[in-house]
Amino acid sequence: PFVSGSVPLLDATIIRVGGVLSYGSVRKWGSIGFGLVVALFGLLVMNKTHFEAGKWAIYLFVVLGGINALVGSGLKNTKIKTKHASKGLLGVLRNHRLILFFVFNAFHWAGVTAYNLFFSLHIEAIGLGPSVPGLAVAVLIIAEVFGFNYAQKLFAWRSPEWWLLIVFGISAFRWLFVSFAESAISLILIQATHFFSFGVWFSALMQILGRFANNKERAVFQGAMFAIVFGGGSFFAASIGGKILHICNGNILFLAAAIVELIALLSLSAAILQWKQIAPKTKH
Repeated sequence: PFVSGSVPLLDATIIRVGGVLSYGSVRKWGSIGFGLVVALFGLLVMNKTHFEAGKWAIYLFVVLGGINALVGSGLKNTKIKTKHASKGLLGVLRNHRLILFFVFNAFHWAGVTAYNLFFSLHIEAIGLGPSVPGLAVAVLIIAEVFGFNYAQKLFAWRSPEWWLLIVFGISAFRWLFVSFAESAISLILIQATHFFSFGVWFSALMQILGRFANNKERAVFQGAMFAIVFGGGSFFAASIGGKILHICNGNILFLAAAIVELIALLSLSAAILQWKQIAPKTKH
């Protein structure tokens, strides 16, 4: 509970200090850090049992959390200057467009969560080696970093809403491909589409969210986004996906993920046609 609250606060701070256009260039370092920690931890527990690996994961988490706390304590405390009063959580919940927008994106995140949780089990079930998930994650992280780095250039060409539709379409193809592919090389290389599935996707969310919230209420809106998109999407994928994998197999699981992604694509397309744009242009 304590850690999950820090992420929307950190994202809101990045945008408040540097502006939404700088978000991807800063956020990419989170992905780089993720990749470095994954590599470090893999080397650390290479010859450990599962129980020992679990203990080392807790130790590493505490150490990195302590470092973050020390760095954060030295940051300058800046006040937010705005003439707009914060609407708070009720202001978020009353905005039906925003809630629906979050739900559409929760469907997308459910597919990504299904991959994060069950891809290695699927790889093991179809008889491929344990190196495949590791190499797939390496490709995924590199693609994610480039996605954050180049997202704003894409948004300068076409609107974030347009790119969200592209993201959902490419992600649906990604899950469908994972469902049927049996080649190790193809299953590794397809993860390059994470450039869209996370890097471009999350940058687009940050951009569109700015139309609903001014700087003062940004953290509240992003907290609601994390609860619905990441909390709801993860719960849906973990609970339903686990049952599908147990009853059927990974092929059916990722086929279901592709269908859910298409539902997100069709829902967002219908909403954009009806609303013309996700949120009206604001003056703040």
